[in-house]
Amino acid sequence: MYNGRRMVLFREEVKEDWFATDASGKQGMGAVLDEKYFLFSWDDVKRMVQRPWFPFQKGKKATHHINYLELFTVWWAVALWGAQLSGRTVVVCIDNQCALRQVDKLWVPVDYLPLLE
Repeated sequence: MYNGRRMVLFREEVKEDWFATDASGKQGMGAVLDEKYFLFSWDDVKRMVQRPWFPFQKGKKATHHINYLELFTVWWAVALWGAQLSGRTVVVCIDNQCALRQVDKLWVPVDYLPLLE
C-alpha cells in the first residue's frame, strides 16, 4: 500500500475468488483470477488487431489516460474470464480509486463507455 509518503509491503495468500487487475501507464497490464493470470505489455496490445475501444487510439486523448488503461485491464480480464466469473461473487481489487469508483457506479466519461458496455 502506498499513501504518498511510505509504502507498506505485504503478502496476501491468493485464494479462490481472488480477482485483481493492474495497469501501468508505460509498461502494460496484468490480472489474476484464482490461479490464472495474464501479463501484456502495451506494445503487445498495440500489435493486436485494434478495436475502437483499445487504448492509445490516435485522436482520442482519453484512451492514453491511466484511468482508461486501468478500466481496459478490467475489461480485458472480464472478456477473458467472463464465463468463469458468471454466477460467482468475487472480490475485485483495483489500485486506482477513480477506476474503482467508475466500475462501482457504472459512470464514466463518454470515451470510456465501450469498456463498461
